[in-house]
Amino acid sequence: MEVLKRSFFHQSPLIVAKMLLGKILVREIDGLKLSGRIVEVEAYEAYTDEAAHSYRGKTKRNMSLYKDAGHAYIHRIHMQNCIDIVTEPIDVPSSVLIRAIEPIEGIEIMKNNRKKEKIHELT
Repeated sequence: MEVLKRSFFHQSPLIVAKMLLGKILVREIDGLKLSGRIVEVEAYEAYTDEAAHSYRGKTKRNMSLYKDAGHAYIHRIHMQNCIDIVTEPIDVPSSVLIRAIEPIEGIEIMKNNRKKEKIHELT
């Protein structure tokens, strides 16, 4: 499995979003592997997208969006933890939200972490 280089994210969020679909997101916790296929994303362009968390400017909450491409912006929406991947250079707060994955590995761990029993509740 090929690990994406940081340079992959130095592009428009529209391009990155399309290219992330189908990629496998992997996390290792204490030697245990969790993974899922990215099946739904949203692209947020800096300065022009009113739905972007950066639209009204830099705040303590969204400061991760102003880092270099490839950084993660972790936040909550409707009591759910979410992750955006920053695209473009420092101080250009464009990003791609990973909205859903299709679980592949570590499903029982995901169920336990989320306190859910059904796979469709994990994404």
